[in-house]
Amino acid sequence: MGGTNYAGFQYKGGAWTPYKGSLGRFHTLYTDRSGTNVSAVFGAGGKPGQTHIRSVQLSRGGMRVVVTVAQAPSGRWVFSAVANGKRLDSIQKVELNRRANLPRRYVVITTPHLRITVWHREPYTPAMIRFPGYGHWLDAYLTTLRELPLPVGGVLGKTYRAGP
Repeated sequence: MGGTNYAGFQYKGGAWTPYKGSLGRFHTLYTDRSGTNVSAVFGAGGKPGQTHIRSVQLSRGGMRVVVTVAQAPSGRWVFSAVANGKRLDSIQKVELNRRANLPRRYVVITTPHLRITVWHREPYTPAMIRFPGYGHWLDAYLTTLRELPLPVGGVLGKTYRAGP
């Protein structure tokens, strides 16, 4: 799920589905029978009237991970990840021939059934950069590692189909 659009588990290419989150409210992205719950909080950002993901939260059993991007009073955008109350360092990705629009800060969370990657994104096109209120955002990618424990729910969970 990226900013204002999402592609489900069965994505085969083409346009993503538009999604507009309500400001400051939790939106369930994924739930399953094992108790895994992935949710996102949206904030104003992008073009006027758009929303961006500002926080992604994962809970499973007694574990809780919260990844956020927020604007500090100085105006600087700050990326943070906290697992069970302990601050984590973001993973720095090193790439040869790195393009300017590729994220540099991300966190990978692995459960028995899913890999959840949360990327810190920032304006990268001239139109985004010129618009002072565009802001930074998070993209969340859920990758299946094995069959998911049914039933599954949430915006992304409802796109899952078990089987080959």
